[in-house]
Amino acid sequence: NARNISKLMYGKAFRAPPPEDALSAFGNFTGQRDAAGRYLGSAFRVPNYKLMPEKSRTWSATWEWRPQSNLSLTTNAYLTKVENLITTLDEKVSTQYLDGALLSQTTIKGNAGNEKHYGLDAQGQWRFELGRGWSGDLWGSWTHVGGYIREGTDTVNWDLPYIATDTLKLGTTFRY
Repeated sequence: NARNISKLMYGKAFRAPPPEDALSAFGNFTGQRDAAGRYLGSAFRVPNYKLMPEKSRTWSATWEWRPQSNLSLTTNAYLTKVENLITTLDEKVSTQYLDGALLSQTTIKGNAGNEKHYGLDAQGQWRFELGRGWSGDLWGSWTHVGGYIREGTDTVNWDLPYIATDTLKLGTTFRY
C-alpha cells in the first residue's frame, strides 16, 4: 500500500583498471652498474598488462513507512562484496622489463584482494508548512557500517579505512 514501500535490490558493477595502475612505472637508478654493465635499479613499480577489473555485487533491502503524508521513516540494510581488488604487491622475482638494467625490490599492481561492506541506515523526515509561502523539513539519519578489507597475500581481515562505524546526522531545511 502507499504507506508501506518495500524494495529488494541486487546490483553488479566493475571498475576497469585505470592506466595509472596498469601501465605506470617508476623507480630509482643508483648510477652504478653490475659486472655485465647493466644499470642497477631498485624500488621500481612495474606495469601489469594483465590487470583485471575489480568486480562488486550488492544486495539491499529497503522498507519505507509513511504514517502521514508529511512523515516518512526509512530503513535500508545492505551487503557489498568486492573481488579482484587492485592492490600493490611485492614481487618475489623482480620483473626485468628495461633493457640494460637490473631491477630489484620491484612492486606491481595486481588483483589480490577483496572487501566486504555491510550496513544499516535509518532515516526520518517530517515536512511542515509555516504559512506565507514558508515550509521546511526536519530530518535525521543514523548509519552503521562494518566490514573488512584483505589485500595481497595477507590473511588478516583489516578494518575498512577512512570509514566511521556509526554516523548520526540531524538537520533542518527552510524554503520560501
